[in-house]
Amino acid sequence: MNNPVNQYNKIIDEQEKLETRETHPEGNFDNKRRFYLHKNYDCCQTIRIPSAAFPFSEMSHGRTLVHVAHKYGMEHHLSAIKVLKNAWKNKGIRFKSVSEVVRASKAKRKSPKKLVAQKILHFWAQLEAPTGTNN
Repeated sequence: MNNPVNQYNKIIDEQEKLETRETHPEGNFDNKRRFYLHKNYDCCQTIRIPSAAFPFSEMSHGRTLVHVAHKYGMEHHLSAIKVLKNAWKNKGIRFKSVSEVVRASKAKRKSPKKLVAQKILHFWAQLEAPTGTNN
């Protein structure tokens, strides 16, 4: 596996900026002031079509972690990204590389950082596990 940690951090940073309105989803308004995303992904299929009653449904969705993860092709890593985002937001824990995650998971003492690292490694193991087994 390549180094997904940098990609996770990029996704988290972008989503935080969207959430705090520092940046806005890529899209445009029509003449009735309904917002449409420039690009739709699988996650967008169940989103309400913008209407007079709900003109910003696509804009709201474009600010979500799910949408940003799809934008970067990391939708299968969403569980690990959520764990990392919550750890950063709630505990100030942030990893810079895969090796840092592995080192933290092997720490002798129990710590919040070790628990987060172990969860991330668990998700990675699930991603790499063969699928379709009959167990």
